Amino acid sequence: MTEKEFFDALEALPLFEAIHLLEHHYLKGESYLGSDALPENERISLSVLQKLGYEANQLVSISKKSTTKLHLKTNLMGLTGEQGILPNHYSERIIQRIRENDEAMSDFFDIFNHRLLSLYYRCWLSSQLTAQLCQVAHGQSAPIHTILSALTGDQGDSAIFLGGAFHRRSRSKAMVKTLLEMQSGCSVVLHEFQGRWFDIEVHEQTRICSPSMPEGQFAQLGSGALIGKRSWNMNAGIEIELVATDAQTARALLQCQRLEQTKVLAKQLLGESKQIKWKLTAERQLFPKANLSKGVGTLGKGSVLAAKNAAVNKQITITI
Repeated sequence: MTEKEFFDALEALPLFEAIHLLEHHYLKGESYLGSDALPENERISLSVLQKLGYEANQLVSISKKSTTKLHLKTNLMGLTGEQGILPNHYSERIIQRIRENDEAMSDFFDIFNHRLLSLYYRCWLSSQLTAQLCQVAHGQSAPIHTILSALTGDQGDSAIFLGGAFHRRSRSKAMVKTLLEMQSGCSVVLHEFQGRWFDIEVHEQTRICSPSMPEGQFAQLGSGALIGKRSWNMNAGIEIELVATDAQTARALLQCQRLEQTKVLAKQLLGESKQIKWKLTAERQLFPKANLSKGVGTLGKGSVLAAKNAAVNKQITITI
């Protein structure tokens, strides 16, 4: 689509939709409309069509002021023109001055028209969720993103995307399994109650009575007494087994990006205190083979050794 065809297509749309599309598809960034930026930094200028007749579209014309700035003429609203709020004799006076090649009065009123339309555009953006999310995708801030981030605990974009899972603290095993399968692209098996050791702080350890501590410290049986410096918590560890059924998935999980994204999601779902061990199960033939003579593959970084007579369809499990 050429530039002229793009502009012609926009003229059939409502004004604010056209401005939004120009910002993100033509200007490739913020136009600073309605912001506290200096007027010369605004990349779109708005003016009102000085006519008393009726136009079919809200956006009358689009013209280029420079390579990075556009000028839009509209009849949506303003001080003068078709939808002007001032008495008609102001519009008639401006039209008469324009016929005499004097646009000073028109330019003066357009200072206020531009600001009025810019603020109206900002109000329109505040009620358009799709437009705000488009701003977020381009690295800009938006009210809806701030609200969703607060509701999901400020845990990043993944928590916003999976907001239904992050709106409550307790998450079922089925929910965790489903979300990890969606992220990893393979079947997931959760092995619960793996447990882990916790170090007990000195001020929390059990001590029997002594001259300096007549009553001891946590020395009452059945009420906090604990022997040793470490404690075993059965519920503090879990093993997650990823089961790959094709070579493409197995190779993708051995790379850093997909596996790291899955690990980050698991930490967010299960909590930082949970110790997670990761396993990958697949048939031997699905793993990349390390060939020392050809210099293919790296041991310890996603490759396995296999004897010539090894069963290629046998499943093996590795730690990742």
